[in-house]
Amino acid sequence: MDGGGIDVWRGSLPGLTVSAVVCTMDMVKRDSEIKLLIGCTREEVQTILATHNTGPQSAILIERPG
Repeated sequence: MDGGGIDVWRGSLPGLTVSAVVCTMDMVKRDSEIKLLIGCTREEVQTILATHNTGPQSAILIERPG
């Protein structure tokens, strides 16, 4: 919604597979965004999710099956 496109987090795994998607909403800024997580380990995914679940911002994780 901010006009800046889709944000991407690049993890430490080789390859360019989308590991998950994080959808964020900031009620103060009245903004929502989609973050693609590419090549992320389970630990990296949890760190990214925790980063986006701080302050006025909330995030949900949509994991890739498998």
